[in-house]
Amino acid sequence: MQDMTALSLSLLGSFQALLDGQPTDSFRTNKAQALLVYLAVEHKQTHRREVLMTLLWPDMPLPSAQVNLRQVLYRLRQMFPDLLLSNRQTVRLNPDAALEVDLHRFDALIAQVERH
Repeated sequence: MQDMTALSLSLLGSFQALLDGQPTDSFRTNKAQALLVYLAVEHKQTHRREVLMTLLWPDMPLPSAQVNLRQVLYRLRQMFPDLLLSNRQTVRLNPDAALEVDLHRFDALIAQVERH
């Protein structure tokens, strides 16, 4: 089995993405970064494409929003091949992907404190 590329996202404070420990700023559009952040924050959910299109392109006609979403997903797959799972209706993060998000660590620490 091939090793997955490790992606680390810093969402608290300034956004930063580290790919195998190296900074990556190769997001071609703000929408690609926004979609990645949204999927990372809502990582336990499967998202309907229509919802994502409405979120990212609220005033755009459906055919144009569909093209834009396909392009953004294509770019994200190029950058992070193991990260996304999608079909014609839904998109989600691969639960087996090597992804670390500072917000998730923060939430885990808060839960730990509350249990203590």
